[in-house]
Amino acid sequence: MAGRNKPAAAGVLAPARPTRNSAAGRRGPWPDPNPTILRLRIYDPGTGQGLGFAAIQLWSSAGTLLHAAQAEADGTLQLPLPAADTLRLLVQVPGYHNAEELIRPGTAAGTLAIPLRPGPSNCP
Repeated sequence: MAGRNKPAAAGVLAPARPTRNSAAGRRGPWPDPNPTILRLRIYDPGTGQGLGFAAIQLWSSAGTLLHAAQAEADGTLQLPLPAADTLRLLVQVPGYHNAEELIRPGTAAGTLAIPLRPGPSNCP
């Protein structure tokens, strides 16, 4: 039986292959391990109160939805930003006008406060 491949003995592990998240396995457009984090505060300027559960959408300049999230009960949210030139942030809360902001990930710092005025919105 010389020359034939024999299966590995029981209990012997094959060498580990790199995964896409390991440094050796990173070969594509995988998420940045240290993305820029955008901190948001959505609030009513008349009362100063945070607007909880706001719907947040992050769009690419090409019109592709990159991320959808919901703000916390106090109107705050932290969003990882992909590497891009410019992104469009859309904020919606029922009973308030929608807000849109253009964001440049390389310049995002601190907390972005977004005031929403009461009025009709285009919320689904």
